[in-house]
Amino acid sequence: MARASGKKGKGRKRKSARKGGGRLLTREQERDILGVCLLVLAAFLLLSLVPVTWFGDRGIAWFPSGTLVGVLGGAAQGLQRALVGGAAPLVPGLLVVAGLWAGEWMSRERAIRFSILLGGLLVVVPVLLEIWISTASAGGWIGSRLGGPLSQAVGWLGATLVAASALVALSVGTLGWNPLRTLAGGIARGGEAAREAAARVAALKREQEEARRAETALVQEEWTGPETGEDEPPDPAAEMGTTPEEGTAPDAADRGEAKPSDTPESLPDPADARDLTGGELPPGEILTPGDAADRADMARQLDGLGEILVEKLRTFNVECTLGGRTTGPMVTQFEVVPAPGVKVNRIANLDADLALAMRAPSIRIVAPIPGKGAVGVEIPNPVPEIVQL
Repeated sequence: MARASGKKGKGRKRKSARKGGGRLLTREQERDILGVCLLVLAAFLLLSLVPVTWFGDRGIAWFPSGTLVGVLGGAAQGLQRALVGGAAPLVPGLLVVAGLWAGEWMSRERAIRFSILLGGLLVVVPVLLEIWISTASAGGWIGSRLGGPLSQAVGWLGATLVAASALVALSVGTLGWNPLRTLAGGIARGGEAAREAAARVAALKREQEEARRAETALVQEEWTGPETGEDEPPDPAAEMGTTPEEGTAPDAADRGEAKPSDTPESLPDPADARDLTGGELPPGEILTPGDAADRADMARQLDGLGEILVEKLRTFNVECTLGGRTTGPMVTQFEVVPAPGVKVNRIANLDADLALAMRAPSIRIVAPIPGKGAVGVEIPNPVPEIVQL
């Protein structure tokens, strides 16, 4: 019985050795190879779409098959164009995302977002091409199957609105960017700039009109003379019966000028600047308006920075979520809500490690934020903003 049990044990060891020893590649190596293969396939499909005519007559001589990657590339090109028409360049992009995710060079969340975005574009773009371009192969098989019935049902204008709504939904759902909001912001900034320009023009016209009136009043005063009822001012020397001798200058009192002793002394400056009196302050229209800031682009960058912060904290075994953020011109404070059981001191001691991991000049941690159940992590903004008046 002992020998039998010994033989069974040896047999089990041999089977387990065969199962474990037969694996030549690790899981990481397999993922790297798969990722590289998908990236190479994406490059092959993209090169198959490049026309040889871009290189002129030499391109035709160098690539007699009509494509940069031979006959197989021509078949790949025909298949892509037959499927999605003019949206064929999006197919290699989808393979690039798949390759980056397979090789673990892109996070799973980002890979899913970009995959949904490119997959949606592979449906919406052929529909738009089918609606707006009358060529038979403009939208490919997908465009003809979806765009044609949609145009017949709601017309070309209604189909365009449906496709545009789908594009906006894709952008908001995957990138977090609403192009309509950006467009509305641009229109609002354009209207504000137009109003400021009109105000500056009106202020300049008022200044010119006031200068013209002052000049007209001065000319009239010089023409009529002082209010004495005479055409010319009386001569004091003629009234006294004497005339100044030649070569002698009239006295300051004769010229009607005040002597130096008669001039008042300069008034001292008041102790408080609020005691100063004078005219009105210059209008704000004379200032040059500052450049409009792209808030949507800054918001997208800060969203990505928040995701990176959560990923880096997870590498330090700190599970957390983002509760919100407060953005200033130079620094943004992210509100990090730790998971139950995570001590605040574990986050408070990671300022130097997080600065190194996120390649930031410095990171300040407020643990906790007064009045909130969160820890504040202050990170410099990707692009500092200028504080305008």
